[in-house]
Parts: sequence; structure tokens; C-alpha cells
Amino acid sequence: MKLWGVAMARNEADVIEAFIRHNLTVLDGLAIVDHGSTDATPAILAALSAEGLPLQTEVNTALEFRQSEIVTQLARRILATTDADFISCSTPTNSSRSPRGPVSKPARSLSSTTPSLPT
Repeated sequence: MKLWGVAMARNEADVIEAFIRHNLTVLDGLAIVDHGSTDATPAILAALSAEGLPLQTEVNTALEFRQSEIVTQLARRILATTDADFISCSTPTNSSRSPRGPVSKPARSLSSTTPSLPT
């Protein structure tokens, strides 16, 4: 069974490489739409692709922010053109940080610190 990820990014130079390398430890491939980045994000994506990582990138320079439509189209293309059985959707910023700051603990270690809901 093959699992691919899809994401949309814009000006994520500070986190995009870590996002890609981390996700590719569990995904068989990753496809990213760059939404007109003006920082080093495009260069980082190109360098990671040149390394031979299972990474597909494309650019969308539309002024409108139609993330759901663009990512849905990307997911459908990946399912149609690769051996992917499932797609996981994510974003570089949301997966790298939490409202309390950078994520540094594995999820299983957080369960002991998470408050219980009232019954």
C-alpha cells in the first residue's frame, strides 16, 4: 500500500525542508504546490527534487487563494498518475508548529500531559 502526501506552501523557506524530509520518513511520495513564494522556497524545492527525493512540485501564481480546490486537484492527479493508494493532506506551517510553539515531543508522550475532558 502506498501513501502520498499533498500540500500547498507559500513563503515557507524556514520550515519547508524539515517538513519534506520529516514527511518522507513515513510517506512514499510528496507533492507540493508553491503558491507564488517570493522567498527561498522555490530554490529549496528545486534542490530537494534534484536530490532525487520522491517529490513532485508545481507552481500556482494565481492571486486568489483557492487552497481547497488546488489541493483537491493535486490529490486527484497524484492518485491518477502514481501508484498512490491513499493521500494525506497537510501544510508546512501547521505541521511544524503548535499554538504553544514548536512541536518537540512525540505524540505518544503528549498523552500524559494532555488534560482530560470532563465526563
